[in-house]
Amino acid sequence: MATVSERTRLIQKIHVAKRELGLDDETYRAVIRMATGNRQESSGTCTEQQLQAVLAHMKSRGFKVRHTSKTPRTADEKLIRAIWAQLDEIGALADSSEKALNAYVLRIGNVSDTRFLTPSKVTEVVETLKKWAVRVFPGALAFEWKRLHQAGVRPPFTEPALDVFICMKAGPRSRNPYSYANLRACYEQLKSEAHDVTEPA
Repeated sequence: MATVSERTRLIQKIHVAKRELGLDDETYRAVIRMATGNRQESSGTCTEQQLQAVLAHMKSRGFKVRHTSKTPRTADEKLIRAIWAQLDEIGALADSSEKALNAYVLRIGNVSDTRFLTPSKVTEVVETLKKWAVRVFPGALAFEWKRLHQAGVRPPFTEPALDVFICMKAGPRSRNPYSYANLRACYEQLKSEAHDVTEPA
């Protein structure tokens, strides 16, 4: 079962800050570059330490973390938002806002907010989000692999090599190595390898 990592929480807060501060994409990238010493320009490629620096910079510009009724109150809501944040991190979302999430929930669950989903509709929303992620993950994995190859960490990317990596991560007893859980684990491993390269000694 997916959990909300500290890194995902930071990315969520940064996206809220971007919206509340009214930053356009160019300004947003400039903020990330400034906060990370010109090392990154996307929250999805930042380390946890860099994300904390970005959030601190946004707070210095007037962003305040608010705890409102919109904060997820159930494990189901947290899971939906965790997968939504994951989709944004791997580049699947054109719009990661709360409005876009609610529009998706309305289309799938026929209610205007995750708080109003019935148990069966929660399952439907979660499963459709996971299927969406499964379609996008291979491209995100390929992108991370190629970055690692450029850094001298991994050999050149090929689709067969990626397939072997995914299957090995799942283990010999897995019936579905291309499940959401395994692809997410593969992505986290490649991101971890990238952080090991980019983190200062």
